[in-house]
Amino acid sequence: MANLRYTFRSLTLAMDIPITIIIPANYHFRNRKIYKPGIRFQTMYLMHGGGEDDTSWLRRTRIEEYAEHNDLLIVCPSVHKSLGMNTAYGANYEDFLTKELPEVMQCFFPAALTREDTFIAGQGAGAGAALSLALKHPELYSFCAALTPGIGAELSAEHLAEEMKTIPNLGGIFGTDPAYLEANDLKKAAEAHIAGGSPIPRYYISVSNHEMDAIRDTVYRQVRILREIGYEICFEEVEGMGHDYLYCDCQIRRVIEEMLPLKKKPLYPADQA
Repeated sequence: MANLRYTFRSLTLAMDIPITIIIPANYHFRNRKIYKPGIRFQTMYLMHGGGEDDTSWLRRTRIEEYAEHNDLLIVCPSVHKSLGMNTAYGANYEDFLTKELPEVMQCFFPAALTREDTFIAGQGAGAGAALSLALKHPELYSFCAALTPGIGAELSAEHLAEEMKTIPNLGGIFGTDPAYLEANDLKKAAEAHIAGGSPIPRYYISVSNHEMDAIRDTVYRQVRILREIGYEICFEEVEGMGHDYLYCDCQIRRVIEEMLPLKKKPLYPADQA
């Protein structure tokens, strides 16, 4: 494997952003002829949890091993406590994640160029970010895995208002402007994409049965609402695990090895047309 920590100046956010990148790069041990100009890999954008950073998945799971065995490039950006949104305080993380970051990864690294080969996932607050981004930008991802998306990715305006009363960070992100809240209404975005015939990613959502009741209830509600709208959701409640990286490690391995539409080989220019 090649695992890198790359820091660059984001024009969108006007700040330096560190990104952990895992590239399957042990091919020279098997076949040197595999390296060709234009080589790329299927790519997963993997979001960290609340209060964590871009290194968390690498430090606390076996994601490097799973990526190597499955010819999958992993991109873990630092998004701080933004929930991956264009925040009310003016930091446009959603624009960064959906526009600038893919351009940088495709320009300087062998990230996939097509929706078919691009996936998004996350855990905790990062799961909420992954779910939100996939619902608002289905043209970018063919698969979304949200491991306990219990904070931020609320499809009920009523419950979001209640969450904002009890979780101070949410008020700073969402603000109080009705127009802003309307623009970030995930349920309306989901309904619009179904009505408009947009390509819809495949979704996997999971929650531990040891989660707090409020978090489990939010995840249940997300799954119910999306299914009512017409989304096909693969949902799993995991027994015997809590909100920790043991759960995340088991679940991300399951996602990569059993659910992603992986080709398990490098992509060459002819494959990306």
